[in-house]
Amino acid sequence: MEKKKILIIAPYGMTLRQLILNNTFWGYLVMNYEIHMKTPIEISNALELGIGRVIQTRSSGLIKKILARLFFHLLALFKNYSLVDFYISNNLGEHLVFRLNNVIQAKTMFWKYLVMCLLAPVKNLLYSLLKSLSVVLSEVRNSKYEFILITHISESYSELEALSANRLNIPVITLTLGMDNYRHGPLIYTPDLMLLWGREHEFEFKNWHQEKYMSMSAVKCEIVGNLVHDAYLQNVGCEIVNGFIDGGNNVQYDGYILVPAMIEAVIPGQTRLVQSLIEYLKDRSLNMLIIVRVLPGTDIEMWENFESENEGLVLIQEPQGGSYDKRGKRNNFKLEQELLEVKLFAELLSNAKLVVNLYPTTVILDAYLFDTPCILPLFDWRDQKCLAEHPYSKVVFAKMFSHPLNSQYNMVLNWSSLYKALDDVLLDEKIDHYIGRGLYDYVCHKSRDGSVGLRACDAIENFLAKSRLLYSYA
Repeated sequence: MEKKKILIIAPYGMTLRQLILNNTFWGYLVMNYEIHMKTPIEISNALELGIGRVIQTRSSGLIKKILARLFFHLLALFKNYSLVDFYISNNLGEHLVFRLNNVIQAKTMFWKYLVMCLLAPVKNLLYSLLKSLSVVLSEVRNSKYEFILITHISESYSELEALSANRLNIPVITLTLGMDNYRHGPLIYTPDLMLLWGREHEFEFKNWHQEKYMSMSAVKCEIVGNLVHDAYLQNVGCEIVNGFIDGGNNVQYDGYILVPAMIEAVIPGQTRLVQSLIEYLKDRSLNMLIIVRVLPGTDIEMWENFESENEGLVLIQEPQGGSYDKRGKRNNFKLEQELLEVKLFAELLSNAKLVVNLYPTTVILDAYLFDTPCILPLFDWRDQKCLAEHPYSKVVFAKMFSHPLNSQYNMVLNWSSLYKALDDVLLDEKIDHYIGRGLYDYVCHKSRDGSVGLRACDAIENFLAKSRLLYSYA
């Protein structure tokens, strides 16, 4: 029996990780559908993975390139125009401030907003043009697809295909890649089914999107959990991380602190934080290593120099596969490499004595999956004395989650509380206060049970069954 076709849009290696490395969910898709994948990533052995066709994202031919450029310019104008109002109306001013604090982003937002204000009288006409262009440029018009699967709700190529699918009455199903995805502004297309992590996403979508935009009123939402957490639970151990540490230093340690790095241009002063941790460990005579997990291809020279200056105290770990990249630094996906990367990351988190993060990112939630304690010292690390609280730390933290449970995140706002938190975890083993179990359950639902993939399969099957039933009555 010939399988029905589906189109998956996977713009980053990270989105491929969510799909392919969840054995249950990917197995369901491969077993039941002929999979077409639109992605800029080079996927090794795509046919063996069950991908029937890989489609490149870039348009070919001069006319299509011109139309694509027009489409993406229009798309950027529409998204930017609605972004300011979205942030203000939903009391998300810290996101607006964060962008306006960057001179280049502020200028871009200003000019795009100004242009769209001037074009306001023909806004509806331009939106119709945008939808028409999406059909001309999209892949969905070339095959009869059962549904399309969006792996990042606000990525441009995903929006192109989803707009076209809306126009052609093809169901749009979305996965949620990150915890802040519903803060990126109003959706420009209308999903039919959205698979959410937990109640946090449900609150944000219903309050900031569904209740304010008529086009979202009929969207179905299902809470399933975070797909990648199934993969972490299936691949956790200690042998790879021990080998990594032994290979980097000929020293025996009593444990390690994990520090996930951010982009230095966005969160400056990160080496100062790590230097402060080094000073603390020396002051307390603790024989511990600091592992800095850097972003792929990002600030590598800075961190390598810092590692050389602190040999035996700091070890840099850079993911080599595409599973932890969403900035185009790793344009390949090889299953064996990605499984190794996922296993190493799961082991880094589960075996760490402590995770110290500069910003409340998903790494904190990943650590909470293994009940690993976390602290967030949100100082302004550009201040060499490190006495100043970061000017946006309180408001960013307070708004990072939409529920009072965010108090379980432990922000450290002065030196004495930083040292107390480190002492609690590393000396006195008072870790319960630094493990946000309630917050994890609120944001990630039942992801600890290893059945996220199964819930996602059931959600899609139930949705399609109801859709077919309604179609038969129509």
